[in-house]
Amino acid sequence: MQNPQRLSDQKQDAIRYRAGRFATVPASLIEFLVRVKVGRNGFAVIASLCRYVKPDGTFGKISREKMSSETTLTPAQVSRGMAELKEKLVIEPVPRLSIDGRWMPDRSNFGHVATYRFTKECWNYVSRDLM
Repeated sequence: MQNPQRLSDQKQDAIRYRAGRFATVPASLIEFLVRVKVGRNGFAVIASLCRYVKPDGTFGKISREKMSSETTLTPAQVSRGMAELKEKLVIEPVPRLSIDGRWMPDRSNFGHVATYRFTKECWNYVSRDLM
């Protein structure tokens, strides 16, 4: 059987993961992302982050460059996706203890990748389907 003809000659805008690499995204997370109107960059970033999610809702440390190679987005698009997810209250930085003993949100700087987690609102929405 032949493959169907393309509807248009335009280049397809899609996330292309390498062979054998994929993320499992719960349906409730997709529903939450639709409710808060996350765009395509944010969706690609959260799909990449879901490969590294831990049972408590935090994500493993993953650099912008690694996320870029996994999703075929540019590093600037990955940064915009992360900013959108933070703005729409899907993810937030994990608090860290600073040198002077105060708890402050983790942030990226040279040689350090910040750790993020789902916000409480998002995690409550998502975790109801995980049990």
